[in-house]
Amino acid sequence: MKFMINVSEEQILPEEKFLLIDSLYDFEFPKCINELKRERYSKKSDEEFELIKQEFESFLRENENPNLISVGMYKSYADINLPKTYDVIFDIRNKSRFWYQKTIVKYAYNYKDIFHTDLWQGHSSHLIIEIIGKPPIIFNELNINYKDTNKTCIGLCNKFDWEFIKQKNNNA
Repeated sequence: MKFMINVSEEQILPEEKFLLIDSLYDFEFPKCINELKRERYSKKSDEEFELIKQEFESFLRENENPNLISVGMYKSYADINLPKTYDVIFDIRNKSRFWYQKTIVKYAYNYKDIFHTDLWQGHSSHLIIEIIGKPPIIFNELNINYKDTNKTCIGLCNKFDWEFIKQKNNNA
C-alpha cells in the first residue's frame, strides 16, 4: 500500500483493510476527567476539545467493563472514525487460524497520553478494544509491551474483506 494523506476506508483495497494488533499493553485506566489535559490539544478548537472530552467521559464510565483490552496497533490502513466494529479476528501469519467474533475498537491513544477517537492512516496507536465474548486464545500469544521476541500478530477485519484477505494469502 502506498502512503497517502487523508485516506478513507473506501480508498483501500479489501485485501488491505485490516488492523494489525502486535502486542498487549499494560494500561492504568484513567480515574477522572482531569487526566485529559487541555494543553495536549493546543491545535484543537474549544469545540473540538469539548467533543474529545465527551468521549473521554464516556471512556471513564467503562472502567468496569471486563471485555476491554489494551493493545498496540501497527499503522492504521486508513483514517477511521471510532468506534469501529470488526467481525473477524485472525492470525496474520497463519490465516487458517481465525474466529468470527465481534470486536469494537473504541478508543485510542497516541504519544502515550493523547486520547483520541480517530485512527490516522500510517500511524501506530495504543487502542482500547472490546471483544464481545471470551477473547480467542491467540490474544494470550501476543507480546506484552513489545518486550518479547514472539512474533504473533492479530488482524481485525470485517467479513466481506476477510474473503479477499484469505484469497490474497492463498495466491501468495
